[in-house]
Amino acid sequence: MKPVACALLMLSLTVAAEPAPPPLSPVAVMPFRNLNGDTDLDWLGRGMTETLVSDLRASGRVDVVEREQLDHALTELALQTRDEPAPSTAARVGKLVGARTVLLGSVQRAGPQVRINARFIVVETGEVLETAKVTGPMERIFSLQDQVVARLMGTSAPPRGKRPTGPRIARAFERYGRALGSTSDEERLRLLREAQSEAPELPYAREEMARVAGRIAEFEQGNRPRLQLQAAELRTRVSDTNLTSLQRSEAAIDLIHFQLLRGSWRAAVRDTEQIRKLDLPFFQGRLPAEEAAFAHVLALSHLTDPTAAMKDGEAFLRDWPATSHTQLVTATLRSLAIARNLREQGIRATLQRMEEAERSHAEALVQLQRLGWSNTLELRGRDYDRCMLATSDGTYEFAVEPCRRYYLTWNTAPHEDRQLTRITRSLEIIALVGLRRFSEARARMAEFRAADPEGAAGSTAEQRLLVLLPEDEEE
Repeated sequence: MKPVACALLMLSLTVAAEPAPPPLSPVAVMPFRNLNGDTDLDWLGRGMTETLVSDLRASGRVDVVEREQLDHALTELALQTRDEPAPSTAARVGKLVGARTVLLGSVQRAGPQVRINARFIVVETGEVLETAKVTGPMERIFSLQDQVVARLMGTSAPPRGKRPTGPRIARAFERYGRALGSTSDEERLRLLREAQSEAPELPYAREEMARVAGRIAEFEQGNRPRLQLQAAELRTRVSDTNLTSLQRSEAAIDLIHFQLLRGSWRAAVRDTEQIRKLDLPFFQGRLPAEEAAFAHVLALSHLTDPTAAMKDGEAFLRDWPATSHTQLVTATLRSLAIARNLREQGIRATLQRMEEAERSHAEALVQLQRLGWSNTLELRGRDYDRCMLATSDGTYEFAVEPCRRYYLTWNTAPHEDRQLTRITRSLEIIALVGLRRFSEARARMAEFRAADPEGAAGSTAEQRLLVLLPEDEEE
């Protein structure tokens, strides 16, 4: 049996054998301290804190206090320092955020080696419940972290199956940790994309990008009514035949640039298609039809159909072969070609991983049938893998159907693991948003809230990103 299937089977068996979670939940994970004393290595503590939080959630065995709630409590107690608080102080933090257990930890690097220390503090008494210490190469950072989680949780099942290792994993972890410390959303997103590119199978950068996108969307929400009104006024001026042709040209160019600056790609596609139908004259050396054609290429390049964008870009180069936009359109086409090749490679890799997982599960099912044992857990593992593998690789078109099938099939099964059902619901929403199927994603979130209000309330990043998406970006 392959590692992914084995890990899920082990997790499922653990859940089946121990349906009640240990008396730890909810857990508040305090920021891990960097013991090196070098502030340039602070990313190590930040990265360790957030990836461990993510893994604890993925274990399905405990609830974890949200980052914002914990940060507020730490600020209230003036504990944003480099010194580790005493267990009694950690217990005070836990009481403020409603935690039952507080996790204190530190991390230290020595060349290629890293040491992780962690302990659980009981909020009610301030006593140390459990400790864990591991040391190993930085290239195995997530395997080491899994050992910490397993020791603290008292389980042998790693929360995410077998972990990837190697230099690229260490690089991805560093970029992720540095992104968390950035005060610029632009820089944070750049580092997160680099981390995701280095190790696309890891979920951490993708999760953080969703949080950043949600925060940006939240900021825009306050301005949305004014921005929507401004766009509507410009559209009215473009189509108002009582205005002079120059006034309409000015409004058309302003509307094009307005939508591009907002990043409202679908709205830009619709508006530019209308402007291209009009025979508007030059305004200050710019022709609305050309500006609209150029913006149409850019808008399509940001949507999920690179083939359409490349076709549109080639049409632009035929119609406008020597303008100020020609060079940028050419560069955009090159980028789209590279992205399409990478995308095709990614799809092939995903399909290969899915085929390997399918073979593994098929072999296990044959063995179980031969032994006369129940195959329920293995079937669950197969369906979960289909959802998880496609989503973690970003090949969302392969994720929507298996994610939905998982939670519809297994949500009432014996020994059903509610956390896995919640994960597959959340992954389906992430995939739909990635495919820009926003209205469908909103419908799925409404179903999630109706079926499992507590679980839906925990899908913070997905909800913030989804609910705050501009209405004019609907498909």
